[in-house]
Amino acid sequence: MDDLLKKRIEDEREAFEMYDAPDDLWEKIDNKLSRNEQSVSFPKSWLRLAASVALVAVASAIWIVMANQSEKGMMKSLYRSSPELAETEFFYRTQIQEKMNMLTTRMPDNQGYLKDFSKLDSAYAELRQDLRDQADNQEVVKAMIENYKLKLMMLERILNAIEENENESANKNISL
Repeated sequence: MDDLLKKRIEDEREAFEMYDAPDDLWEKIDNKLSRNEQSVSFPKSWLRLAASVALVAVASAIWIVMANQSEKGMMKSLYRSSPELAETEFFYRTQIQEKMNMLTTRMPDNQGYLKDFSKLDSAYAELRQDLRDQADNQEVVKAMIENYKLKLMMLERILNAIEENENESANKNISL
């Protein structure tokens, strides 16, 4: 059967070639194939970028979870060694988080303030390390509480200033 097909094609080859192909046909086909090859490599670079971003996000999430777990463990040991300090710390953290949420809501672009707060946070981390080294040092405990008070006071002043600005703007709009 294969031989019959070959024979028929050879016999009728001229009938199959009824249209003449343009001279630049193969050149056009080659150009189209070249463009397709270039477009195929484009998604690969996006895929690599997406994989990199996903890897960074997963690594960050793992780091945050691990840091949170160590923080919880430290809070438990702190509560066992000094329940009063743990309660005080819980109170101030709750108040500060509430004020920070209000600040973020009212003033989304607060990077300058966050730098100041990060300095207080790093000072607090040093105090916490000192407390681990010297478990019953009352001076360190007092300094930790003062750090929280200072942070809370700063947040309240910032929020009061924002509220005064909003009230002044509202009064100006009313009198216009």
